[in-house]
Amino acid sequence: MNANSVCRLDVTDPEGTFMRLSGSTAAGFRNGPIDVAQFNDPRMAFSDADGNIYVADAGNHCIRRITPQNMVETVLGMPGTPGWKDGGKDEALFNTPLGLGIAADGAVYVADWGNGRLRKIAIN
Repeated sequence: MNANSVCRLDVTDPEGTFMRLSGSTAAGFRNGPIDVAQFNDPRMAFSDADGNIYVADAGNHCIRRITPQNMVETVLGMPGTPGWKDGGKDEALFNTPLGLGIAADGAVYVADWGNGRLRKIAIN
């Protein structure tokens, strides 16, 4: 029912606060406003000190960011292109990223499941 979606809820009242934020439940890729954005098997989400939410979009092989203004953008990886390549945000490739974390210095740690590696990538 909510496959391929980004949803929110308050764990103290899940039934009263559950809301799907992203657009279609069909697997796909689309950046832009959250209500029309598409994901493909989103996994772990992690927020930073600035209020951005980073999402490991496993099926699209990339890391996406939801800004406080509810805009979705790809920040790491090439959507739909699995692979292995180190580099910055316009070069790095992943294969089914499942988890992530953000360090205080802004470095992004990605659990790159398909490549069997934990990777550290700088977005800035």
